[in-house]
Amino acid sequence: MDLARLLSSSLAPAQSQIVCHFEPSDMLSLLRTSKSVHRSMKEAIAVAYSIDVRLKKFFDDPQAFRRVQAECNALITGNFARAFFANDLMPQRLCFLVDEDGAASIRAFIETNGFPLEKNISLIGPNNDPLFQEISACNRYKCAANGRSIYLFITTQTGVPLNALLCNSMSTGELSFISWNKAYALYPRHTFLEKETYLLQNMQTVFQTQHGDKPCRTSRIRGLRRRVYIGTGIVIRLLEFDALAIRVHGPSD
Repeated sequence: MDLARLLSSSLAPAQSQIVCHFEPSDMLSLLRTSKSVHRSMKEAIAVAYSIDVRLKKFFDDPQAFRRVQAECNALITGNFARAFFANDLMPQRLCFLVDEDGAASIRAFIETNGFPLEKNISLIGPNNDPLFQEISACNRYKCAANGRSIYLFITTQTGVPLNALLCNSMSTGELSFISWNKAYALYPRHTFLEKETYLLQNMQTVFQTQHGDKPCRTSRIRGLRRRVYIGTGIVIRLLEFDALAIRVHGPSD
């Protein structure tokens, strides 16, 4: 059996089991081997990057969640967004950024779907400094049945979710996010191919804000200047552009 046949949708179980282990370099190489493998890989990539399959880990009806996400203008950020691009195992928690106008609707949806409010997270550090910019509240919801958590970060009255993400990201590796119908990675080459990320904030200042007067070793800061991620990422147009926007595949699109 040739590779094109093995990766085609006609052998869907085999296709899904194989593609979930691919890294971006693997996908790029296979896309360039032959026309038949290229066609099969395009089908496989569409399956691998199904947002509904990924969200099924948290919600029984991902389509209903995406409708609420569209109405609230919420963004999925954090490790979930990175793992989505990396074709990696999904984390046990989901992080949102949403503005104050949409917070009530998405809170109601989260609680209705089995995630009761566990705690309101303090946004003030030991020295009474704000831990985040453009963020007015943070709530954590936890499902007792499976231990998965949802973090809801609510932006200020004047802030928008994207602005809050840009203000609070520690490194270029955090600049990936998912809207209701598209996913974006701002530094795909560095983050998902070269597996490098560059600091966007002064680590000494951030450490003091979060931990007060606790000493921070300079060696620790030096080690964070360039950090290697284990995960890898999506590959469509990754070598051609410095910013990447892909369609999020789902039945409603």
